[in-house]
Amino acid sequence: MAFMAEPDLVLLDEPCAGVNPSLVGGISTLLKELNKSRKGSFVVIEHNMDFVMDLCHRIMVMVEGRVLAIGTPAEIRGNKEVLDAYLGN
Repeated sequence: MAFMAEPDLVLLDEPCAGVNPSLVGGISTLLKELNKSRKGSFVVIEHNMDFVMDLCHRIMVMVEGRVLAIGTPAEIRGNKEVLDAYLGN
């Protein structure tokens, strides 16, 4: 229903939460198609990092309410501070 009004910006809070893992790729594909066809933007808050890395071209990582890093998926994957915060390196 959110897309019926053709918004310029859509906020998605954990769109993969509670979703069967086999459907996550379909959500990503649908959002990419909607973004391309409607020329809108999405702000996605999500803990499924595979989903985020596949969907987003720019990522902001936050820790305890502060911005830790902003970059492309490749930059975020290689960011030592992000790895330390989330993987305990």
